[in-house]
Amino acid sequence: MGSDSGHWYRRIDSGLHEFFPAPFQDFIRKWIPLSLLIGISVGLMTVLFQVALNVVGFVFDPSRVPWYLIFLLPTIGGLLVGLIIPYFAEETAGQGMDEVIHAIHYAGGRIRSIVPPVKAVVSALTINSGGSAGPEGPVGEIGAGAASILGGWLKLRRSDLRTLVIAGAAAGFGAIFKAPLGGALFALETPYKNDLEHGAVIPALISSTTAYLVFILFPLPGFGPTPVLGSVTALPTYDLPHLALYMLIGLLAGLIAIAFVKVFFWISDGFSGWKMPFAVKTTLGGLVCGGFGVVLPGVLGLGYTWDQQLVLGNVGQVVVGDQLVTSFELVLLSFAAMLLAKIAATSFTIGSGGSGGVMTPSIFIGGTLGAIIGILLQATGFSFSSSILVVVGMGAMLAAATKTPISSAVMLTEMTGGFNVLIPLILGTVMAYAVAGDYTLYKAQITRKSMPMDLSVLARKTVRDVMTSPVVTLRPDMTVKDAYDLSILKGHYSYPVVDESGVVLGVVYRRTLQQTHSKAPRTLIRSIMESHVEIINDDAPANEAFDVMNGSQITRMIVVDGEKHVMGMLTRVDLLRAVEEPERPPAAPPPPAAPT
Repeated sequence: MGSDSGHWYRRIDSGLHEFFPAPFQDFIRKWIPLSLLIGISVGLMTVLFQVALNVVGFVFDPSRVPWYLIFLLPTIGGLLVGLIIPYFAEETAGQGMDEVIHAIHYAGGRIRSIVPPVKAVVSALTINSGGSAGPEGPVGEIGAGAASILGGWLKLRRSDLRTLVIAGAAAGFGAIFKAPLGGALFALETPYKNDLEHGAVIPALISSTTAYLVFILFPLPGFGPTPVLGSVTALPTYDLPHLALYMLIGLLAGLIAIAFVKVFFWISDGFSGWKMPFAVKTTLGGLVCGGFGVVLPGVLGLGYTWDQQLVLGNVGQVVVGDQLVTSFELVLLSFAAMLLAKIAATSFTIGSGGSGGVMTPSIFIGGTLGAIIGILLQATGFSFSSSILVVVGMGAMLAAATKTPISSAVMLTEMTGGFNVLIPLILGTVMAYAVAGDYTLYKAQITRKSMPMDLSVLARKTVRDVMTSPVVTLRPDMTVKDAYDLSILKGHYSYPVVDESGVVLGVVYRRTLQQTHSKAPRTLIRSIMESHVEIINDDAPANEAFDVMNGSQITRMIVVDGEKHVMGMLTRVDLLRAVEEPERPPAAPPPPAAPT
């Protein structure tokens, strides 16, 4: 029997070689099994995360306390989160998807194994204690972390690990939002502002669909295929006034997204610069969020109840404090206050270090914008569907704030069961995406995967001609505090670590300095530096550097001479500038960088 089995296996393998091209063989042997495995695993993890959300939601049920004490719930949640994160995994603070994007671009897809379980716990505490945050960051980081762990076990090469991490994030999105196509597209779009990860399309689709099926088929209440935000039954109108209205919503959403991004990072940077224990920051963030919730309880938590009411077209009333408001003027003012409060509550929740995503709050803000426009139109006699305006606002705000115009339109159709709204959504998302420009809630996003270049120009230049020099370097015996203070002045993303003669020993990233400074500022740089560095010789052809960076998805490299002295830093921006600027005579070699 064993010999017969081996014979049939060889026959099948021979058939693959004979009838299918090599890339398709690679998919059959590697990516289909891996994507299915990730989809099943992340689907089950998402089920557990949803159960955790339900349990925390039961413990922190706001109906158990008087309305004027609701602020205590997110405050307690913030305190618990602030006590857990510093001792287990500091990277689980804030919005998880930015960490995933950072891992894809700057860490070859590597995510620590401790991250998924810790992220699940602190996110459940943040969200269902009333913190204004969403589940997409947590499930994205949980899925990507699981994929990173599996890829590490299998010793996948760097590019394959990145693909698997994107597939893991897609699985989380597809399951938690019951949006297999939109979830896959969102994972493919989010790493870039103006591109998507083409090489991961099939793995992302397979893993997302698999995780979605695992999630909806799980035999527990609330896990079925019912759309997350309810169902839109209205049919859109396609005359010129309505088409202009959809684009107007997109325009306003783009402008509000810019304000959201500015407020979010202003508050986040403020918390980062404050010299106080992490738990104090998260507690304060929860307290402020809870304060908004006392007056406008709809801003707390996921906000799905609010979103669902808007999708159903219920825009004529709102709860303020413990009162139901129904008059036109007060409803309009309350909706405007709800929009502004959600921006502030989200910024304080996540900016203070709470754990959660920004996608769901963006949907909330956009839906509220659409509802406000609907309320204003009621007084004009203009015929419209408020449900469609709400959904267009949701998609437009999401596209603008996260730079995902394609997936935002598709995902909102799946989340609202309304593929008939796809065209209005596309008009709104494209307009909002264009208006918002480069503003994004994801700091780690880069513009595009590859840059269109005339490589013949680069072939005539060396790395020395196009690199940035001199660079700021650190010594291994410096303290994190001194290095952190220097990074505040210089603002660079990474810092080479060199010995007394300027030979490169490793690299330290600004993010690592920030995290360590808040916990152990007297730590020496040698203890936190990464010894694996991407280096290139200064006399290498610039087009060779481009091939290396583009093929391995590296965004920056340390430039060294033949004796490994640091000479400068090379980034993709340097290569792009070299193509756009007129050619100059070859540069003379600079002196080696001395330790700072």
